[in-house]
Amino acid sequence: MLRAHPRRKVVTVSPDVSLDDGFLFRSLMETMVDSIYFKDRQCRLVRVNRKMALDLGRADPEELIGRTDIELFGREFGEMTMLDDARIMETDEAIIGLTESRQLESGQVNWTLTTKTPLHDLSGTVVGLLGITREINELKRAEMTLEHLATHDTLTGLPNRYLMFDRLNQLLVRAARYGLSFAILFIDLDGFKRINDSRGHDVGDLVLRGVAERLTRNLRAADTVAQTRPRSPIRSARPWVCRSRCRAATRRSPSALASASTPTMAAMPRSCSRPPMWRCTAPSDDAPLRRRPDPAGVQVQDPGRPSARFARGR
Repeated sequence: MLRAHPRRKVVTVSPDVSLDDGFLFRSLMETMVDSIYFKDRQCRLVRVNRKMALDLGRADPEELIGRTDIELFGREFGEMTMLDDARIMETDEAIIGLTESRQLESGQVNWTLTTKTPLHDLSGTVVGLLGITREINELKRAEMTLEHLATHDTLTGLPNRYLMFDRLNQLLVRAARYGLSFAILFIDLDGFKRINDSRGHDVGDLVLRGVAERLTRNLRAADTVAQTRPRSPIRSARPWVCRSRCRAATRRSPSALASASTPTMAAMPRSCSRPPMWRCTAPSDDAPLRRRPDPAGVQVQDPGRPSARFARGR
């Protein structure tokens, strides 16, 4: 029986082509999809490949010879990379897989992965460096998307339980260091179950997204609204000193829900219960806050009537 063998691609080299070091180096510099560059001890470019020249808007790589990163990328980014270059050549130690970001003129952020290694002459003295830089924008966008999905509620886009407690731990550290207090406000939406029962879960989801948007819009930059349960957002406030400001925060949350601007949002609850608002002096960690019951929460059970109770922090 005859067996068919898959076709094999045979690569031939013209006898006129010499695979010497010069030919291989030129091929590398002309065809490599990563940016390749050589610098002297003054951090000036002495050789770049075509990919790097094209990325910087130059048709001829020779146009970049003698330039520094400050001239090509601006002072802020250039000074940072030149410090890295100087450290590599002074310590004779390579940098491998360094992730860098730079804002382009278009406003977009360009992410790169860079490896730099020192170059030596025949006597072993460091005379410059070799760098290879690869753009990783697609990989970084995928990474940031996965990170957002892991730390935010998929319906409302609010920080989830994991991110909430991470930020809470940061609040605890700052409060302990500076001797301040901070507030945690647990919010329940009055009458939300009736919306799901009478109008369906699709409308309920729209209402939750609207509530999340309004509460977030009502925040200061240092505050956080998170969602750790399906219908109960949590609001954590930055460190405060006096209780009166904590009480003022309880009045801002229901005011954000006071008016309806669309037919869908007309179904939104006009009030929220807040059982309780903790004014906390910092314990050593967040475990007591996670385990602590809601002694004040049982007093706030009157739908349609915004109210709040304070529970003493430890």
